[in-house]
Parts: sequence; structure tokens; C-alpha cells
Amino acid sequence: MILVAPDADNGITIMDMDGDIKYEMTGIGDEPFSTSDDAYWLPDNNILVRFQNKLLRSAPPYNNLTLVKEMNYEKWGNVRISNNGQKISMYINKHIFLMDANGSNLVQVTDSNGDEAFGEFSPDDKFLLLGSDYFHAPASGNSHWFLKVIPADGKKYNMDSGPEVP
Repeated sequence: MILVAPDADNGITIMDMDGDIKYEMTGIGDEPFSTSDDAYWLPDNNILVRFQNKLLRSAPPYNNLTLVKEMNYEKWGNVRISNNGQKISMYINKHIFLMDANGSNLVQVTDSNGDEAFGEFSPDDKFLLLGSDYFHAPASGNSHWFLKVIPADGKKYNMDSGPEVP
């Protein structure tokens, strides 16, 4: 099965390998999806849906959504799922947070004077690779993130003092 996240014209689509559409979701209730909404496969074949200020979960046949967590933050996103499906990473208001896949135990794991984003799990789920201290240089075309690695152990790491991998 292939999951296609919502875009400006379409909602969430799930299709088989032949391209036959198995399920479509145009929005939730009377609210259509927007380009800031997203959808992610989970290892147990469920999907996680980012919709407005909520994270929701749906199991096959994908016709029922349950609330994982209300996300009442000014800025949040870059949702990433651990390979074993047990943890979720995301940025909230400039920093990386981890939480259990059921929405419990939300903890901040980075701290700095700058921004962090894109907390990608290592294949063994023991570490997070993240972007830190975005450098914006549009005139030279040299805008970039500095990449750092921290343990995915739920402890808070200071990104101003450099990577803290043991």
C-alpha cells in the first residue's frame, strides 16, 4: 500500500501497488485538509494524521480517527515516527520534543538560543539526527542547517555547546 499525504488539491489517499485507490479522506468533518496537514505510515499499518492542532490515528480500514494529542502550540511540525513505532519526534516552538506514540510523555529534548528541526531517528531508534542553528544566506545560496546527533533517551541536550553523543 502507498500513502499519499494531502496537498493543495487532494486529501489523504491510500492505494495499492497497481495504483488502485483503496481509501480517500478529503478532510475531517466539514473541514478539508490544507497544505499544512500531513499523514504518516506507522509500522503497525496504522496512519498518523496531522490535522490543524491535532495528531490523530487511524487503523485499517481507515474510516475512524482517534485523538492522539491536542497540539495547542503556536508552531509545531516536522513529525517523525521511530522505526519501531513507539516514539514520535517533532519541533514545538523552535525545539525538538519526543513523546510516546500514544501521545503521553511529551518531553523537550533540545535547548538552545537557536532553532532545531527534523528530529530523524537512527535505524536502531537510539539517536536523533537533527538540524540546528539554521544559517540563512539567500544572496550566496549558502543557507543550511548544522547537523547534530543526540541520544533519543528523553533527556534534554543543549545544542549551543555542540553535539552531545556519548
